[in-house]
Amino acid sequence: MAENDKKPSSRLTMHSIDPDDFIRFLAEKAGDHDPCWVCKADDWVIMCANDGPTYRFGIPSRNVEKTFYASVFMYYCQNCGFLRQHISKVVNSWVEENPANLELDLGDDQGVEHEGGENV
Repeated sequence: MAENDKKPSSRLTMHSIDPDDFIRFLAEKAGDHDPCWVCKADDWVIMCANDGPTYRFGIPSRNVEKTFYASVFMYYCQNCGFLRQHISKVVNSWVEENPANLELDLGDDQGVEHEGGENV
C-alpha cells in the first residue's frame, strides 16, 4: 500500500469539516459583516488546505495534571494577522444540525478566503 493510500486515523479526522461548512457557521454566527477587532478590515483567511478540511489545531492546557488539548478551527485577518478561533466540537455540532443546502444564499462572503488563497 502506497503512503498516500493510507486512511487517516480517526483522531486526525475527528471533528473535521469542509471549509465551506466553517464559512456557513461563521456567516450564521457573525452576521453579514464581521470586521477585524484590531484593524477593522474585513479580509479573513481560513487556515485550511486548498483541497482538504479546515485545519484543526490542538492548544495544550498548562494547568492540569493530564495533558489536555483544546481542538479549535482558526482564521486570521489578512491585513494585520489577528487570529480568531472556534472550538471544533461546537462548530462540528452546528454543521451536523445544519447540513449544507445547495440553495443556501450566503450573501456577500467576499472577505473570506481559504489559506491557499482561493476566494470562497
